[in-house]
Amino acid sequence: MRTGLTVAMLATLTGPMPSPAPAVPVVSAGARHTCMLNGDGRAWCWGDNEYGQLGDGTQQDQAKPVPVAAPAGVSLTRLTVGAGHTCGLGSDATAYCWGDGTAGQVGNLQSGWFVDPMAVKAPAGVTFEQLAAGGAHTCGIGSDDRTYCWGDGAHGQRGDDSTVLHGGIAVVETPAGVTLTRIAAGDRHTCGTGSDGKTYCWGDGRTTPAVVDTPPGVTLTRLHAGAGRTCGTGSDTRTYCWTSDRPQPAAVQAPTGVTFTQVDPGGDQTCTIGSDTTTYCWDDGRTTPAAVDTPDGVTFTQVDAGGEHTCAVTGDGRTYCWGVGRDGRLGNGDLVDQPRPVRVTPSPVPAHPAPARPTVELVAGLAHTCLRDDRGTAYCWGRNDEGALGNGSTTDRARPAAVSAPAGVTFRQLAPGGFHTCGTGSDTKTYCWGAGDHGQLGNGDTTNRTRPTAVDQPGDVTFTGLTSGKDHTCAIGSDTNAYCWGTDFFGKLGNGAAPEQTRPAPVKAPAGVTFTQLTVGEFHTCGIGRDTKTYCWGAAGAVGDGGTEHREEPVAVRVPAGVAFTQIDAGFHHTCGLGDDSRIYCWGDNSSSNLGDGTDIDRSRPVPVKAPAGFRFIQVSAGGWHTCGLTGDNRAYCWGAGLYGVLGNGGDDNEPLPVAVLAPSGVAFTRLAAGDFHTCGLGDDGRTYCWGSGSDGELGNSDHLPQSRPVPVSAPAGTAAPTLPSSPFGDLSAGSR
Repeated sequence: MRTGLTVAMLATLTGPMPSPAPAVPVVSAGARHTCMLNGDGRAWCWGDNEYGQLGDGTQQDQAKPVPVAAPAGVSLTRLTVGAGHTCGLGSDATAYCWGDGTAGQVGNLQSGWFVDPMAVKAPAGVTFEQLAAGGAHTCGIGSDDRTYCWGDGAHGQRGDDSTVLHGGIAVVETPAGVTLTRIAAGDRHTCGTGSDGKTYCWGDGRTTPAVVDTPPGVTLTRLHAGAGRTCGTGSDTRTYCWTSDRPQPAAVQAPTGVTFTQVDPGGDQTCTIGSDTTTYCWDDGRTTPAAVDTPDGVTFTQVDAGGEHTCAVTGDGRTYCWGVGRDGRLGNGDLVDQPRPVRVTPSPVPAHPAPARPTVELVAGLAHTCLRDDRGTAYCWGRNDEGALGNGSTTDRARPAAVSAPAGVTFRQLAPGGFHTCGTGSDTKTYCWGAGDHGQLGNGDTTNRTRPTAVDQPGDVTFTGLTSGKDHTCAIGSDTNAYCWGTDFFGKLGNGAAPEQTRPAPVKAPAGVTFTQLTVGEFHTCGIGRDTKTYCWGAAGAVGDGGTEHREEPVAVRVPAGVAFTQIDAGFHHTCGLGDDSRIYCWGDNSSSNLGDGTDIDRSRPVPVKAPAGFRFIQVSAGGWHTCGLTGDNRAYCWGAGLYGVLGNGGDDNEPLPVAVLAPSGVAFTRLAAGDFHTCGLGDDGRTYCWGSGSDGELGNSDHLPQSRPVPVSAPAGTAAPTLPSSPFGDLSAGSR
C-alpha cells in the first residue's frame, strides 16, 4: 500500500567527491525506494516508482533492482536518495536528478515527474562536488565553494531566507566568511559542517543557517539527516543526535566499550555500525540501540535507514534489506515485511550481452509492439495500417522499425493502443501517431498521422503516466489532474462531456483524489489514487464497483478488505490489479476465463486469481482476452483465451487457471507485455521474446506465423537485438538468506 511522502531518509554524500565510483557498492534508502551504486559506476534502484524515482524509464514498481538509465557514456560516481526523487553525480561533471520534480527538486527548472535522469541546471561555470537529496528539496556544494539548494523551501530548507514552495537553484546564505564542507538533507531541513568547524542547520521554520549548540569542545563530522532528526560523529568519538523539538545534540548511549563508526537516521528509526562490527538500530520510542539480528556470518560495513525499511552492505559487496516490504523496497522479489535482513535479489544477468543498447521499456498494443532503449530510441513492429509504428509509412513490419521522432527528441515513455501509439518526449511534450479518427491523438483533429505529432497539452501542463486504449488516451498532468481524450463511449473519458474529445480534457475525479497510475481498456479507464484506492469509470461491469451501471465519472473499485493495488492493467473488457499481498485480482468480462478464477463467469468486483500456493507476483499484464503475471522468481504465467498460442504454453486451448509460459531453456523473464492475441517478454539473456498471433508481424521475428512458445524478436535492420544490462550483485550462493 502506498503511503504519503511524510519522510525523506537518505544517505548523504559527505566529504570531497573523488571522480571514480566507490570500489565497494554503496546503498541509499529513501522513503519507499532504495538505490545502490556499484563499483563500476552503474546505479541500480528498486521499490516504489510512482514518480519515476528508479530512473529506469518507467513508473512501474520494482521488487528487484533495475538499472538506472544513465545518459549514454556517463557513469555515476555518487548517489543520494530523497522521498520521491534520486540524484547523482556523473562522470561528465554534471549533476543528474530524476523522479518527483513537482516542487522543483530535480533541478531542471521544470515541474513534473521525470522517469530518466535529468541534468541539473547549475549556475554558469559551476559543477557540484556533493549532493544531498531531502524530502522535496536537494542541495549541493558547488565548485565555487558556495552551497546551493533547489525545490521545496516552504519550511526554509533552501536556506535562502525565503519560504518559497517551488523554486529554482538558490544560494544558501551562510554566515560571512563561512563555507560548508559537508551537507545533509532531511525531510524539511538541511544541515552542514562549516569551514569554521561549527555545525549549521536551517529549515523547520528557520530560513537561514544557524549554529547548532554542540557540547563544549565537541565538533561534529559525518552528518546524516532523517525525517526530523540529524546525527553526527563527535570529535570525542561519541555519536550525537538532535531534532527540531530538541535542538541541542544529545549523546547516544552506546553499548559499553563500543563506539559508532557510522550513523544514519531514517523515518522513525536510526541505525549505526559499531566498532564491534555489530549493526545497531533504535526507534523514537527506544532510548538505547539494539543489535540487529543479522544472518549467521554476516557483518555490515555500511547501513542506511529509509522510511520504514533499512538496507546495508557487507564488506564483499552483498546487499541486504529489512523492514516494510511494500512496493518492493526490500529488493528481494516480493512485497512481504521482513524483520531480519534478507538478501537483495540480483537482477538477471545476460550470459553474453549483445553489442546493442539495453531495453528499458517493452509495451504491447492491440496488434503491434514497441520497445524503448536506454537512449530513448523507440522501435515498433506489427500492424501499421493507420501509421501506429510511427516510421512514416503504413506498411506492416515483422521486425522492429525505429520511430521517426522529431529532431533532437528522445522518448521517456511509450504507450501503444489499438491502432495508435503515444509517447512522452525529452522536450516534455507528448506525441501521438497512428489512427486519429476519434481524436485519440489529442492534436485537435481526427486525421491519421504516420509520424509523431504533438498533443495539444493544456497551458503549461506536462504529462506523465501515459496510457492508450483502442480509441482513447489518458495521462496524468503536472497540475495533478488526470486527462483523457478520444471517444467517450460509456463515459470512459471520465468527464461526462461530448462523445469525442480531440484535445485532452480533465477527468472529474472525486474531491481530493489525484492519480498516481492510469490504465485504459476498450470501454473503460482505471487509476490508482494517492489515497491508495483504485477507481474506474466507463462501461458497466468493467469498473469493478459491483454495480451494473455505466459510470461517466470515477467510482471506487470494491477491492477486497485489507488489500491495496500497487499496479493495475486493463485488457479489452477486464482489469487486473497487483495487490500489496503479492496476489493478482481481476474483474470484468470473463468469457475466456481471463480473470483466472477457474470460471468463465463475469465479475463486477475483483476476485483473486487462483494461483498455486506460494506464488508471489511482481507484475500483471492484461491482454485482450488473456492475462499474464510475472512471479518473484522471474517465471511467466498466463491464463484465459489460448487462441494462436497466446498463453505461451505450447497449446491453443483456453486456460481458466495460470499455466507456465514455456520459456527457452535457461531463460527467465523480467517484464511482460500482453497485447490482443500476442504477448511479449524481456528475457534475462538480454533478448526480447514474443508469442501468439503473428498475422500482422506483431511477434517481430520477421515472419507472420503464429507461435505457441516464445520466439526471439529480430534485431532492427543493421543492428543487434536490444539487450538488458548486466547486474552487479554477484553470486547469490554465498550468504543468501
